[in-house]
Amino acid sequence: MPKATNKKTTKKPSAAQLEKRVAELEKELAVAESTSTKKNVSEKPLNWRTPVVALMVVLFCLLLPLAATAFAVNRTITNTDTYMRSVGPIIKQPAVQAAIVKESQTAIEQQVDVQKVVGDALPPKAQFLAGPIASQVNGAIKNFLQKVVASSQFYNVWLTVNRNTQQATITLIKNNNGNASISVNQLYQYMSQEFQGTPLAALGNKTIPPKVGSITIIKSKWLPTAHRALAALTWLQYIALLAAVLCAGIALYLSRKAKKTGVILALGTAFVLALMLVSTKNSAPIVFHSIHDQTYQAAAVAIWNTVLTPFVSYLTVLITLCLLAAIVTWAGTDARAATWLRKQLHAGFGWLHQVIFRKYAKNEFFSVANRYQSYAYWLIIAVSVALFLFVFRPLTVSIVLTTTLVALILSAVVAVVATPSAANRK
Repeated sequence: MPKATNKKTTKKPSAAQLEKRVAELEKELAVAESTSTKKNVSEKPLNWRTPVVALMVVLFCLLLPLAATAFAVNRTITNTDTYMRSVGPIIKQPAVQAAIVKESQTAIEQQVDVQKVVGDALPPKAQFLAGPIASQVNGAIKNFLQKVVASSQFYNVWLTVNRNTQQATITLIKNNNGNASISVNQLYQYMSQEFQGTPLAALGNKTIPPKVGSITIIKSKWLPTAHRALAALTWLQYIALLAAVLCAGIALYLSRKAKKTGVILALGTAFVLALMLVSTKNSAPIVFHSIHDQTYQAAAVAIWNTVLTPFVSYLTVLITLCLLAAIVTWAGTDARAATWLRKQLHAGFGWLHQVIFRKYAKNEFFSVANRYQSYAYWLIIAVSVALFLFVFRPLTVSIVLTTTLVALILSAVVAVVATPSAANRK
């Protein structure tokens, strides 16, 4: 008779118990990984890459603003339209007009003693009227000067004189070969360029005898120095820009977290540019504190602020672009908020794709669009940068924000077309 075998029956755990045990194991694993990571970090020696990346970041944040400043200064000096945008509005400043009127009236009073002239014209018994009449005459002269300085004719003369002076000066500086003199031949070449397109064009491009052409008409020691300074400024903008790009490339290549380094590069540059902006806007009282006359000091401050207004707008644009670059780069990092934002955008683009292209979701066009999505983004960025550099003049904050908004809208359209919903991907 066979013996009965006792089989031990094991009770299967419920789903709730399994989930509870899995949660406990995950918690223990997380604690173990955290402890191990802290231990490794504390025991790990400082890698040589860290100080190199930090140095490259600092150099980039200094070199890029330097290149931008050199570009702005060089363009303001050499480009006539940019120069006139800085210098043209000076004469419209009330403080500048008041200084011109005061200086002109002082010069007139030094040349003509109005009270003496009036006194000589009056009989002896009416000499007591010389003072009041002279005061009335001086007041009339002041009112006349104010009307002249504020007139449109004076403004047009101001523009013409400054434009011609800038063009002549820059032409002479660029064509200077290191000599401290200007010959008849050099002046004639400049005049021939100015005659082009005018009834006097026939007078230009003639051959001047060497004995006459070599005659020195202006001798100035500052011409060679100005020529060298302008050449150095031109080279500085390119060298600084190339060095900045090299530093950024090294920092991103050596960094273990390239996207985080990119965010630091953008924010650091924005910080340096912000310091330059604040110092530029608040430096006038420090620069002109030695001018004791209130009228002339106010005029000097007005000139300073007017000339630097385009540069201030330029710095503001650069700061805006750096902040936008930092935000876009941060959105691609592994930060919790950035990951959540990407998921929401992806889900939203997929939903729009399903709503708009429900019947055509499996079409080959959308797979091609998805494959070349990143190229479309880079094309939008390249076109935007080209517009900033070569088309939009002057470059203002409103133009940058409008162009950036259009670029973001185009990028969103590309994302909607190239991002099918989860249902369509299945």
